[in-house]
Amino acid sequence: MSTSAWETVAKAPRKSWLGKVKRLTPMQERWVKAILGVWADEFGGAYYTGGNDGCGIWRFVSGWSAEESDKFTKVLEGLRKIGYQGQELLIKAQAIIWPKRTISDMLNRANDEDEADFVEKAILKAWSKDNPVYVIACKYYVDRNTVQELANYMQYQVAPWLTNKQCADRVRWCISLFDAKVYFVLHEEMDKEKAAREVEQKNIFEFT
Repeated sequence: MSTSAWETVAKAPRKSWLGKVKRLTPMQERWVKAILGVWADEFGGAYYTGGNDGCGIWRFVSGWSAEESDKFTKVLEGLRKIGYQGQELLIKAQAIIWPKRTISDMLNRANDEDEADFVEKAILKAWSKDNPVYVIACKYYVDRNTVQELANYMQYQVAPWLTNKQCADRVRWCISLFDAKVYFVLHEEMDKEKAAREVEQKNIFEFT
């Protein structure tokens, strides 16, 4: 692993030194973790280079009520616990949440933009790939390292002057900051798309 990002995180005296983002509510945190879990499974995060694997699920979340978003999150969490991952997870979730809607129907409603690319672009708008927070968070989500494994690496390979708890705290800071900023950027991007669609629909009605 490159140590530059780790050294920066190890030197951080407090969480705010790495970035400042509004704290998420428990429901918001569960929602974005469900999204990021599927992103890491299916699209490889930092290693994703684009493609046509998206199934249209992301944009359906835009405009949902809190109850609907919570249902979406619980379905993904439940399916992950019993072993579903990636595209298989999304297909199964679609069958549960929208049993009468086919994957083809969902793709047709995706406005020709690959959904994986949509999420990836939102993540990269939130964080640059060389940002230490992004680097550590990807080790957690994409590489499937636990907080303890990452803390151990930081202590033994980078910052032996820190205790293991201090290292674990810094890993959690990165994950928390990453989650929060991605959450707000995703919603900002979905709100923009929603507004653009409303304008488009208004213009169509004006000319018909």
